[in-house]
Amino acid sequence: MYKGEQLTAFRKNWSQTANDSQELGRFLTRVDDAMRQIWDTYLMSSDRIRERFALISGTPKLSWNQRNYAYTEMCATFRLRPITLYQITEQIQFVLWALQAEKPEDLP
Repeated sequence: MYKGEQLTAFRKNWSQTANDSQELGRFLTRVDDAMRQIWDTYLMSSDRIRERFALISGTPKLSWNQRNYAYTEMCATFRLRPITLYQITEQIQFVLWALQAEKPEDLP
């Protein structure tokens, strides 16, 4: 299993340092993939959770035929360049609050 320490050791061995922009881009890729999976698992099939997410995030509730992740404001936000760490974490928080309100048993 990959651990963050491996990347640190690799960079140290090669005397390289990643810049913040590069790391933010990698983080965004991981978050986008995770949010797509969460959306597909929990939000896409539930009108109630999508409605809660829309209320919390201040975005339009997606109709049944446009409930796919690609239509979400979250997905659009993750395509912004430049994007800030705050914009990324805000989207994550919106999803967590929606799940906490509607499916708390699925959260750790």
